[in-house]
Amino acid sequence: DMGIGTMIDTGIGTEPEEDPEPDAVQVVRPVPAVHALVASLRPPRPVHRPWAPGDGLRRPIAGGGAPSAATVRKRAWTTYSVIAPRDIFGIVNAERLERGRPPLRFNPLTEAIEPMQIDVDEVGRVRVHWPEADDVVDPFEIARTR
Repeated sequence: DMGIGTMIDTGIGTEPEEDPEPDAVQVVRPVPAVHALVASLRPPRPVHRPWAPGDGLRRPIAGGGAPSAATVRKRAWTTYSVIAPRDIFGIVNAERLERGRPPLRFNPLTEAIEPMQIDVDEVGRVRVHWPEADDVVDPFEIARTR
């Protein structure tokens, strides 16, 4: 019985074992080119393309499962780095965005460095904002309601 990659007489596509004895039967092993040929005959496996900016934020991860909330946020910041001009947040923050990290700023009200926040809803809509943006009361809004 001859398997794939075993050739007769010519030895094409095979490599004999080292230093065979004159009257011994040679064991012939397939060479890598034959393995590549056999592999090319198999049906192709679906290729998982890694996530890239512009893809859906909730696109399944390599194992096929749903991404974690942290992964979704990281993907959102990475996508934001592509669509936001680099000079909006500065060079250091642009590099943070490219790595999937939020931009930082100094808040004079709290005298602390704080990260920008991101909210992603179940549909994938993204809202970015600074922490106090929801807490600050607009004095002109109060004046208009009176």
